[in-house]
Amino acid sequence: MTLDAHRFVPQRTAWTPRPAFTGHQRQNARPLGVAASALLSAWLMGCDGGDGPPYVPPDPQTCAVDRYEPGTLHAFPTRDQLVEDPLSATGVRFALSLEAYPEAANFRAFRSVASSDLEDVDGASVNASMHTEWSLPFAGVQTYGGAPNPSAPVGIVVLPVDDGEPVLWPVDVEQPADGLLRALPLTPLPERRWVAHFVRMDAAPCMGRSASMHARLRRPDTHDAAAIAALMQLGVVDSASELAALHTLPTQTVRDDAEAIAADIRGLSVSELTPDTPTCTTEGALRHCVASASLWDYRDADGVVRPPHVGTARWDVPVHTWLPADHTPGERLPTVMFGHGIGGGAVAHGERLAAFAPEHRFVLVATSALGHEDHPTSTGGDEIAAVLSFLGFEDGAVSARRVRDNFRQSNFDRLQVMRWLASGPDVDGDGEPDVDATQLTYIGVSLGGIMGPQLLAQSDAFQTALLVVPGGRLSDVVTNGESIIQSALGIFLPGQGRDPRLGLLVAELFQTAMDRGDGASWAPYVLGERLRGDVPNLLLGMVVRDNVVPNSSQFALIRALDIPVVGDLLRADPAISSVSDMSGALVAGAVQVEWMQGGSGAVPATHADIADNPTGADTWFGFLDDAWDGPPVTIVEPERLTPP
Repeated sequence: MTLDAHRFVPQRTAWTPRPAFTGHQRQNARPLGVAASALLSAWLMGCDGGDGPPYVPPDPQTCAVDRYEPGTLHAFPTRDQLVEDPLSATGVRFALSLEAYPEAANFRAFRSVASSDLEDVDGASVNASMHTEWSLPFAGVQTYGGAPNPSAPVGIVVLPVDDGEPVLWPVDVEQPADGLLRALPLTPLPERRWVAHFVRMDAAPCMGRSASMHARLRRPDTHDAAAIAALMQLGVVDSASELAALHTLPTQTVRDDAEAIAADIRGLSVSELTPDTPTCTTEGALRHCVASASLWDYRDADGVVRPPHVGTARWDVPVHTWLPADHTPGERLPTVMFGHGIGGGAVAHGERLAAFAPEHRFVLVATSALGHEDHPTSTGGDEIAAVLSFLGFEDGAVSARRVRDNFRQSNFDRLQVMRWLASGPDVDGDGEPDVDATQLTYIGVSLGGIMGPQLLAQSDAFQTALLVVPGGRLSDVVTNGESIIQSALGIFLPGQGRDPRLGLLVAELFQTAMDRGDGASWAPYVLGERLRGDVPNLLLGMVVRDNVVPNSSQFALIRALDIPVVGDLLRADPAISSVSDMSGALVAGAVQVEWMQGGSGAVPATHADIADNPTGADTWFGFLDDAWDGPPVTIVEPERLTPP
């Protein structure tokens, strides 16, 4: 199989992010040619200089022995979990099944993540952790010190392409259960690239390979040999004998199908996406209009996106707009496409943000996500039913790829609406244009912030973006105890909801299936590697100790966007930098909020309320007003309130 022929080379724009992580070489690192030659010689000799006696692993009671064998989930992801597929971009796809991996039956409501959810996934996750399991616990694990360290015994390496260099990737290593080593990429791995997850023999005082791993490392195939050569070049190992475990495989394709759909949408005429005549009412200082747009659904009947990536059906989606009631005919205003939070909708959450339109002079446009409020897919049930439906729960089970494509189709709806808004249309039916197409903005709150990076990457219409309490690498809500969602695992994994190993397996497989719809996967293409259009000004707001979208998920998105925190670091992350202030013609940064205004003083900032609380809103609209009025654009940290 070959990936190079399919490789997409993005074009950078004027945006200059902070320096990316690169491989750091030790003093004994060597040129690739020397390393490859040394490896080839060892490879041809059988690595250890002959067949020798049969390998016998050391005593697993006294030595940490790798538990990996093909057909088990004691390591994930591994290449033996893939099969060749000439139709996939990487040449492979996952082929897990409950028959081949009976342990997956313990996933209960999540069992489809080990079977049907991965059948269209052509490689490892770019966001999920990679793990190995060992017979004994480790006394300690490495900590991330601000840069990848060749001396660290556990890591991930990205293999070179053409004449490029290998890259030792920044990872966080944890031991969530005794003997389980988890390496988590701190920024998304590049898509459709060969990578290797490794553990060195010095990770513990006594380490031992499994029989299958020993056989592989004695006679590495082409891909394992390339990984060993890369590790030798980077100075991570001097020879394959230093490796206790090595798993080499390609990462999956993230963008191709969504980009094919975006191209199809760009080919649609604006007239067929234009909503019908709106019905408008004046509500205090706001004028609220509702019209219906006939939009394309790009999913099959089971809710999954598949080739040939063209519309499969049309549905009438209500498009809500709010304008200042004193707006005059022909007055073109900055226009916001709004993405609401989960369980809400275009109206329930949109009208809260629209309340700021009269003061700050903008038009707000909103559509409900799939399954929410007045979207055609909504069953009209209560908020909990809407949440469970959107998150892929049906008949007591969850489908990761259905939730992935609920995310993506909600964005495809909005991408179609953006084609109309980019034409600078009349939104209130008076025959005069209302939208300033040079000042289009995306505001996403919670779920809308999570989905925002895909829309921002695929549309060329936005000049400005605000993401409030968003997140990336959504599997964190399964593994991070700070999230109230994690505590619900006991409902869907009865008797095992607190099993850290089972929770990690579910999270890794779920993330692998979810990657194409995860905001962190798309974040690199918002600023640093734009797919099309100009780079937008961007502000991200996070709540310290958020109990819905955990801070680990918010940090994952900040790292993927490659932006600093502006102002005080109220909660630090070793891979995120900070600056005291930010102002210029093009800005992108995050702010942290811990306390917000309450009825009688400061109260803890919350996920549900920070978007329209004065403490947050003053910062959001200070940034937006600057962006709409013209440079310089300034990001100012929220007011620091004194707790009671």
